[in-house]
Amino acid sequence: MQFSHRSGVTWGDYLLTESATASINAGMRSQTQALVASQERTQQSMQQMSEQLQSGLAELSAAFNWGMSELLIAIGDLNDTLEQLIALARNPSQTWAYEQFNIARDAFKRHLFDDALTYVNSAIDGSASQTGYRLDHRFHMLLGLIRLGNHHSDADLIDLPAAEQAFLAAAKYAKATAPEEAGRAMLSAAWAAYCQAQIEQAESYVSEALALNSQLSEAHFLQAKLYMAKDLPAGALMPLSQAIALDRDYMLKVQDDPDFEPHQAQIESLYAQLVDSKKEQFAQQQQSFVARLEAIKDFKAGYRFLNADLSEVEDTLKQAAQIAAEGNYFAYDDGLAALRHAETQLANAKQQAVEQGREDIRNATQPKYRAATPEDQARNQAQDKGCLATLVIFVLWSIALYVYVKLEVVRNMWPTWYDPIVEMLPLWIASLLFVAIPLYYILKGVLRVRFNRKYKQEAINGEARREEFAQKAKQLLQM
Repeated sequence: MQFSHRSGVTWGDYLLTESATASINAGMRSQTQALVASQERTQQSMQQMSEQLQSGLAELSAAFNWGMSELLIAIGDLNDTLEQLIALARNPSQTWAYEQFNIARDAFKRHLFDDALTYVNSAIDGSASQTGYRLDHRFHMLLGLIRLGNHHSDADLIDLPAAEQAFLAAAKYAKATAPEEAGRAMLSAAWAAYCQAQIEQAESYVSEALALNSQLSEAHFLQAKLYMAKDLPAGALMPLSQAIALDRDYMLKVQDDPDFEPHQAQIESLYAQLVDSKKEQFAQQQQSFVARLEAIKDFKAGYRFLNADLSEVEDTLKQAAQIAAEGNYFAYDDGLAALRHAETQLANAKQQAVEQGREDIRNATQPKYRAATPEDQARNQAQDKGCLATLVIFVLWSIALYVYVKLEVVRNMWPTWYDPIVEMLPLWIASLLFVAIPLYYILKGVLRVRFNRKYKQEAINGEARREEFAQKAKQLLQM
């Protein structure tokens, strides 16, 4: 249970109870439960928040309980390493101060709060010959955490006014260079003021915190809590809705806070509005996504080179609808998360389709002749034909030579033609060789012209198809 003055205990007494370290126990009325989440989703969220507390928080969230304020030591600049801190030092005195802070931080983590207080004061105010360094916000933030106390602290170390002043100093020194850290410090000052029942002062601090960092969900929640503490639920509804927009688990945290308990009717009315808004948001995004998906199906059906696999996208879309069918805030929120996942799947499917289509269109438009350039293609083809012609000529020449060698046979076979053959044979062989060379080049030129025409036409056709693909791919990616 969250700390509240309605419980009739002081901050110091609260830290001695189990509530200071307990996870959220969101016991809800059935009407509220129906608006927020199913039992299963509620349990899942509470389990996740419990795991966050055990593993450490990266930022203040609904899981955070001020009774475990020591968790702040691991958030933001307080978690900087000693090496990072020393790199900021401009003189030996500052280096010494950062070393003192590091020792104080280590003592704080080990729950040695007396020692942590001694060393952090030394870092700020100095000791003996060392002057200390007052201008680093980390020092004052750690001092504030020590004085604020947590469930491990000794009662005599808790000093809420001192904690408040330390947090204000931290905000002062962080504001110029680290506004997010300043916002967190002002939020801590607001909590220290609330613990002192100084509600108006706490409201002022939390407003400054939000001005410095509007994304501090815990600041929005504390602002709502302060209104509820004053029994002004109308003023609490806007900051509460902003906290829920940043972290839906605040819907559960509300049920664990006594300041909100007297105003369940107003809270349920707000929840009903938030559910309707989330439902409408889901319906609009679902309708838009389905329309896009159908358009993509029609598009890819009409162009065979872009066949995106949409099966996983359709499965996720069905899951989103099934989740949202529960009809509560968490269900619609999870349904929207499923739609975002489907968007990612769709983008991946389209990209894969374009990459595969680009490869397919490249293969489909590749000219049949595969040499490096058109000139190489023509040369190779012509040379092949020329070699064949040369081979034929060589065969004919060989036959002629054979006949020449066998003239005795010819004389016996055709004695009448012997003298003409003897006279004509050398001339005939010479003429064959003379004709073969021009014939080779003529053949080569003719083949090159034919090849170039064919290659050029194939290149033109391929370029046109690739241009068409590029336009289609661009259209698909934009859908």
